[in-house]
Amino acid sequence: MSQKYQVTLRFRGVVEPMMYKEGKQDGDYFYIGGEPNNGTYNIYKLSISSPKSHFFLNRQDKVGHRIFTIDYTKTIEIEGGAKINFYGNGQNGKLISNFDKLVVPDIAPAPKPYHGQFIQIDVVDVKE
Repeated sequence: MSQKYQVTLRFRGVVEPMMYKEGKQDGDYFYIGGEPNNGTYNIYKLSISSPKSHFFLNRQDKVGHRIFTIDYTKTIEIEGGAKINFYGNGQNGKLISNFDKLVVPDIAPAPKPYHGQFIQIDVVDVKE
């Protein structure tokens, strides 16, 4: 068995809302496990091969034609040598543009807004 690590990640970006079910809400936007609960809006998902787990990054109580910024930190367990997959799925082939011109400080192209949606994931800390 490989060593397990507690990895602290910071999630920042501009996203549209998505609903998820049969998992666990952790904060305003982070959702542990479960599955999508709508067939139209964008899914943002982080999957870990070992221990097998997945997390959704843009959880909201309802969907709608709007966008919002995220900036939060979560610690997850990842086994050494595990594969990590960051997945984005625009289920209907569209995305809501950044019509509000939202900016996430310290992420290019700030201070100008990015036209579409994005999530940047930074590793903040790793502990055995």
